[in-house]
Amino acid sequence: MTPRLGPEPRAPWPGATLATALLLGAAGLPSAAQTPAPAAAEGLVSPDGRVRAILSVGDEARYALEIDGKAVLAPATLSLSLADGRVLGRGAHVVRIERREIDETIPTPHGKRAAVRSRCSELALVLSDGATLRTRAYDDGLALRWETAQPGRIRVRDEGFAVAFPEEPKAFFLSGPGPHHGYEGLWRHAPISALESWDGPPSTASLPLLFETVGGPVLGLLQADVDDYPAMYLGYRSSHPRQLHAVFPRRARREAPGGFLDFDLVVAERGDDIAETAGTRSFPWRAFVVARRDADLLASDMVTRLAPAPAAGADYSWVKPGKVVWDYWANWNLEGVDFVAGRNDATFRYHVDFAARNGFAYVNVDWMWTDPHDLFATNPDVDVPALVRYARGKGVGIFVWCLARTLERQLQPALDRFRDWGVAGLKIDFFDRDDQRMMSLYRRFAEEAARRRMLVLFHGATPPTGLSRAFPNVLGYEAVRGLEYDKFNEQGSPPWHEVTIPFSRMLAGPMDFTPGAMRALNKANWRAMSDLPASQGTVARQLAMYVMYDTPLPMLSDMPTAYEKNPEALDFLKAVPVTWDETIGLDGRIGEWALLARRKGADWWVAAMTDWERRTVEVPLGFLGEGTWEATSWSDGPNADKVGTDYRRTTRDASASGPLRLDLAPGGGAAVRLRRR
Repeated sequence: MTPRLGPEPRAPWPGATLATALLLGAAGLPSAAQTPAPAAAEGLVSPDGRVRAILSVGDEARYALEIDGKAVLAPATLSLSLADGRVLGRGAHVVRIERREIDETIPTPHGKRAAVRSRCSELALVLSDGATLRTRAYDDGLALRWETAQPGRIRVRDEGFAVAFPEEPKAFFLSGPGPHHGYEGLWRHAPISALESWDGPPSTASLPLLFETVGGPVLGLLQADVDDYPAMYLGYRSSHPRQLHAVFPRRARREAPGGFLDFDLVVAERGDDIAETAGTRSFPWRAFVVARRDADLLASDMVTRLAPAPAAGADYSWVKPGKVVWDYWANWNLEGVDFVAGRNDATFRYHVDFAARNGFAYVNVDWMWTDPHDLFATNPDVDVPALVRYARGKGVGIFVWCLARTLERQLQPALDRFRDWGVAGLKIDFFDRDDQRMMSLYRRFAEEAARRRMLVLFHGATPPTGLSRAFPNVLGYEAVRGLEYDKFNEQGSPPWHEVTIPFSRMLAGPMDFTPGAMRALNKANWRAMSDLPASQGTVARQLAMYVMYDTPLPMLSDMPTAYEKNPEALDFLKAVPVTWDETIGLDGRIGEWALLARRKGADWWVAAMTDWERRTVEVPLGFLGEGTWEATSWSDGPNADKVGTDYRRTTRDASASGPLRLDLAPGGGAAVRLRRR
């Protein structure tokens, strides 16, 4: 199915007017609910009383959800199947009920806000089979997980988790055959039954994804605290209409090199189970985010609330987020220099000098500085240890790129060597799987890098599930179709996609989209180009991404000389923060446009982006408070619809009493800095 260019128009949800009783096993619900009434049911209500879950245990464990008195999720089953034949949560009874209220503040050194408030009601059903079903109801969501207390180690054959709806919703999702690791695809917008229409093996949707419930809110579904366990996907069966079910990649029994240039370890044979793990443990959270407005998704921090904390006494004060001068997107090109640019010392030293002059923290040295399959076979044209010394003398850190499978094989000696050189961080690429073994590798890399005080950026990766809270040296993940697709893909990264991902992919956590193109073309003129790539839309849009997109390690993707030719854009890039004290989702529609505000210290920053439609956006400024503010805008120029490089910087007065108007060209955007006068 071809992805829609943005969603169909839909009316805002006014909320339910009558409370809807969720009777487990009631007629008219999906087949998962067409079973005898369970033996016991317990309710759980969020602190504000608007989110209510019902948990039941008996012949099956089930959960259901209502919001503002309206049934949003119909009763659906969940279970944990072990290789010895036991199915935890099936046929069990409750032996103990535990309830508590949680209200804690989580400091976040790099996130949507400086501190996250985690406030919820929690219910734990301790079952006769040795399992516990733990559920949390937040004012903006619901989270569920299994916990086990089994001796020794266990093999998990499968985890049953269904999502059922009273009426079939449409969804925004990435899909592919089986557990596909297709996180760099274009988002589809279709009814959930479209997952069955794939021409080939059964199709699945990866997480996170979004459901447009009929007459209700948007629900985001994500996973958190996925440790020593595979990632979850969702599939559809026509035998269970209006419902999706969990699908997991099986454990790998045999691997072999494969994929692009043999960069991957491809599974040649899989087993019949999904995990072998500790018998006493907590399993991943399955979490729903409730968005009564689409814009509520932009500021969600559900994953942070559910993620594990750092080890007691751990010191991560050395972790420094910052902007990165990137070499790959512009193909190691430079303009107006007196040497041949490329993968060579002169080019990288130019990058370092540019970073030092402008206060940028890091320079990335991407692939081919070594043999990708041997981190000790270096490129004679790139003297990385000398470059690291040169950069450190100018206050700039160096990131080095490496393959996940190569780094795993050479892990201890390679990291020791990088530490001795003084490397600041690792860009680890081409995981391209998220079965149990690969998901465990993320934690191993984070731990080993932290021991050597090195930062980590994951590419070719699964979306984050909260590892950055336990290991704050993990500063970013790709797991998105980013700007690099404008180099080599006929569709590239179109504007409608770029205003879908703030609501969808960004729900999981930091997202390394790699913005910053100083060449931008309109829809009619754009094409993919490797040596001198251009983005789709406008340059002002590219600047807006530094505010819109979550990443404490934002890339400056274009060549340094391109920024030097655009001093007003360079001024913006030097000034825009990389971490935030507060984030507010102001307005927008998934796949159409997005409007967001963030605060750093006393200053506010606003970003607006649109699809290929021209829009005028009014920014409500009530968050500013009293007084007069200076609003400096980097916005589309009057000819930006034809010449994407046409942008302008303007300054005007602003106040909380009046909206700020932004005119966005097709594929355009704007970034605004607000400072109190």
